Amino acid sequence: MTTHTTLTKSTIVAVALATTLSLSGCFANPIDQLTDKIGSGIAEEGAEKLIEGATGSDIDIDADGTMPEDFPDEVPIVDGNIEAAVGLTIDGQQTWTVTFIVDDARSSVNAARKTIVDAGFEESLWSDSYLIMGMFSNDAYQITVSAYADEDEQRVTYQVFETTTDE
Repeated sequence: MTTHTTLTKSTIVAVALATTLSLSGCFANPIDQLTDKIGSGIAEEGAEKLIEGATGSDIDIDADGTMPEDFPDEVPIVDGNIEAAVGLTIDGQQTWTVTFIVDDARSSVNAARKTIVDAGFEESLWSDSYLIMGMFSNDAYQITVSAYADEDEQRVTYQVFETTTDE
C-alpha cells in the first residue's frame, strides 16, 4: 500500500513540475513570450499549491536561479547557473532536485563525482554511457548526479534524498 501511495505522489509531483517548469521559462515555449516574471511566479506558486494539496507535502519550486534554502551544505555542487531547483518533503523525508546549466556537462559531472567522493560519500554506481550518471550515499543522504549534453544544451542534475531508517 505504501508503494502505491508513493508512486501516486511521485506521479503527481512529476506532472506538476513538468507543467511548472515549462510555464516558468525553464524551457522555451510560446507562453513564455507572453508572460513576465510575475507569470513565472504565479506558475511556481500554483504548482506548489497543487502538489501540496494532492500529496499533503511541502514543496518549494525555484526557477529563478537560486538553491533551495534548506539544500544540505554537506553535498558539494558543480559550478554553473541554476536552471531550476525544487525542495520537497513527503512523509517527513526531504528531497531536492537542482539542475545546473554548465559549459561542459561531461567534465562537470566528472568533477561532481570527484568532489562528492572526496566529501565522504560512497559511490554505489557510475555509468559513463550515453547518459552519464552516478549514485552516492552516506549516513545522511543519497545522491544521484547525471549529465545531459547535446549541441545546444549542457546540464548537470542533482537529486538528493534524505536517508531514512525503518523504525
